[in-house]
Amino acid sequence: MVRMSVVTRAALRRLETERIERVRCVLLGVCLVLAACASPAAGPQVPDERCLLRVWFRPERALLRPDLTDRKRLPRPLTREQVEQAQVIGSWNGFARPGLPLLDERIGKEGERWQTVSLPLPPGTYDYGIVIGDFIVPDDVAPQGAFGPDPRYRDSGPFEVEWTRTTIPDCGAATLRFVDVQSARDGRLRGEALFQPGRDGKDGLLSPTQLAASLSQAGVPLSPPTLQLAPDSQGGQRITLEGSGLAPGKYTLTLRVLREGGDSRPPLSASASAFIEPPQPGRPTELAAAPPLGDGVVYHVVLDRFLGDDGALLPPPTPGRRAGGTLRGLLRAVEAGYFARLGITTLWLSPLYENPPGLFTGRDGKQYEAYHGYWPMGPRSVEPRLGGTQALRELLAASHARGLRVIFDAVPNHVFSEHPAYQLHSRRRLHIASLPPQQAEAASWFSDGNTACICGSPGCGWGERIEDCWFDRYLPDVNWRHPEAQQAGVDDLLWWLDAFDLDGMRIDAVPMMPRPATRRMVRAAREQRLRKGLDLLLLGENYTGPGSDGRRSIRSFLGRSYDGLDSAFDFPLMWAMRAALAQEKLGLHELETEIAASQAAWHGSGAAMGLILDNHDTPRFLSEAAGNAGNDPWNDPPPQPTDAAPYRKLGLGLTLLYTLPGLPVIYYGDEIGLAGANDPDSRRVLPKVPVDVSPTGPAGPLDSALLPPQVALLSLVERLAALRRCLPQLRSGPRTSLFAEAEISVAVHQSAANSDDAAAVLAVLSRAAHDKRIFVPQGATIRLPKGRYRDALSGDELVVSDTAGESATFSLTARALRSALYLPQGHRCLP
Repeated sequence: MVRMSVVTRAALRRLETERIERVRCVLLGVCLVLAACASPAAGPQVPDERCLLRVWFRPERALLRPDLTDRKRLPRPLTREQVEQAQVIGSWNGFARPGLPLLDERIGKEGERWQTVSLPLPPGTYDYGIVIGDFIVPDDVAPQGAFGPDPRYRDSGPFEVEWTRTTIPDCGAATLRFVDVQSARDGRLRGEALFQPGRDGKDGLLSPTQLAASLSQAGVPLSPPTLQLAPDSQGGQRITLEGSGLAPGKYTLTLRVLREGGDSRPPLSASASAFIEPPQPGRPTELAAAPPLGDGVVYHVVLDRFLGDDGALLPPPTPGRRAGGTLRGLLRAVEAGYFARLGITTLWLSPLYENPPGLFTGRDGKQYEAYHGYWPMGPRSVEPRLGGTQALRELLAASHARGLRVIFDAVPNHVFSEHPAYQLHSRRRLHIASLPPQQAEAASWFSDGNTACICGSPGCGWGERIEDCWFDRYLPDVNWRHPEAQQAGVDDLLWWLDAFDLDGMRIDAVPMMPRPATRRMVRAAREQRLRKGLDLLLLGENYTGPGSDGRRSIRSFLGRSYDGLDSAFDFPLMWAMRAALAQEKLGLHELETEIAASQAAWHGSGAAMGLILDNHDTPRFLSEAAGNAGNDPWNDPPPQPTDAAPYRKLGLGLTLLYTLPGLPVIYYGDEIGLAGANDPDSRRVLPKVPVDVSPTGPAGPLDSALLPPQVALLSLVERLAALRRCLPQLRSGPRTSLFAEAEISVAVHQSAANSDDAAAVLAVLSRAAHDKRIFVPQGATIRLPKGRYRDALSGDELVVSDTAGESATFSLTARALRSALYLPQGHRCLP
């Protein structure tokens, strides 16, 4: 590729600048008129970045994109000359061309070259893009997007171009927002908000009589909180709201600025929510923010398969039929303390939407009921067969009172064909179907044109048509590029969060929608009210295969500053753990490599990744370990094993889940080793488990129908849960591999820098068939202090002598098909 000389490029840019400056002056003049700018105030003026459209572009990054530069796929791939002449076009002038050149060059912290331009605009929402050669691309750093026609072509489709969407606020108006919310186990709640008076002079500093503060629980008003006003260092006011004597549960604080009669401006209000955790002996009672996401453990409940109103369920007549699980069945387990014993902080409920009754033929020719909830027919109604609205409210109240967060399974990608949106806004309506193709595409909220197809059918590959293919002929795909469809979808999700005071959502089928769709959902949920840490979980399903390609796909949906997901399932690590621990196709040394690759991939994303062994769409880990997961799920389902070996392999995997930094996600039945082939056999009913024993007592065979190895596995999970809760080293401390071979691995978990527990935790995994003595090397900087250690799972002892030198080692016995967690003798977390 021929590179232009610096002198030539500079000359061209000077000419381009002279030409564009005339256009810019016209644009800025229009903007100034629209903004009704007064004459400048005396003294130096510092521009408010919130009031500017700031566009960022990385030229070198564009040249690395195969979708822009691949000569084999593109008739006219992007050239460096075109990249250097990039321009910005936008809705502020009807996407007129030529656009604004990105003349300001800057070098980032990591040495990367950026091009940028800023444009003052009046308050409002704008779409814009960067034109480079034949392509229009979004801003590299602005997260929100929208879709529209390509202004360069008269025959462009209505959603052909992805634009960046930005909203310029009214920087002269007053603002009110919560900045912090804290609670204490002794029943206190405190929120802090900031009020900034507007520069437009319509709102000055507030008096207490101009503020209305309220406190509520599940929408029920309580005694108002106390309110205090204090000056803020930025010229505004800090507002403190406090409540006390509150019972354990979830509460919402709301603050509103009272307007005088006749003031037609939009109301100024803000809200925040937090949990009052149940009191526990030895736990601190001072005010604190919610725990971070990495302190959580999620339990995935398939409601129809968990428990019924009267307890354990009978298996359905066929794997595709309903079993009869209910919300009140789940309530039984919550009230019995079942989840507390497993260390669960968050319940993930399978979809709650009303689904169609009756039997439907799946693509495999089998008959299915909508027992799973993934065929939404009622966008804002709770499935009656699960118990309806009242049962959901009872479950939420009981869960919140015990400090359990509850998230719902959001299904935004598709609907059932009887869904009201499909009835009203699709080509099923004659007035839409009769329009010319492009007009019909612009009118319909669904991907229901002549090219509509079923995912995975001939000519409709998952990779090629992932955004617009249908799961089945009765499950229309929502076109999330359509602005009205997108708004309706987001409004429905916010309704569920608000109507039932839910604590987040698991978003189904994330990669089957354009990325701006997920970012819109995430921003809307975060803006609904201030919720910190574990109190708002936005967990995405981006189903991928193993390895680096899967990690790259998932990573593209993360990044908190880009309205990315709080968490996503680490499918590549799931496949590696199953291959190493259940199937023994990978060595544990190779598993350590995969763990390190995942940690590197997610570093800096701000996400606490969902760690999983099982999934409702895959065969059960236990049956993989037993070697019969490939059995026919309908005609030859794998039996529940009676020997201990598969359960012990599952125990190794669960040890990893509870000891790796991230967010463990337990699929219902993992804790007792439920067997199962592929979907739908991976969704068997939960056997009778000990939900009726005392919440503070040990689980065991009492009032259960578990096999001895299942009882042993459940006991192990309870012990792992207690250790993860007790040891911050397992949740957030650095983890270093000390020893790894095919059948045994040893890692050390150290304390975080700000932890008050300096103890290191030694984690041992062994899939070997027999006990084995190993010698573990200690590095120059990572080593166990001299002393005696005890395994918190078995009681085994380990002695580390005072050895010197970089090649120092200590020996231990790795027990066959066992895990171990060694702590210093006498540590407070030992049983």
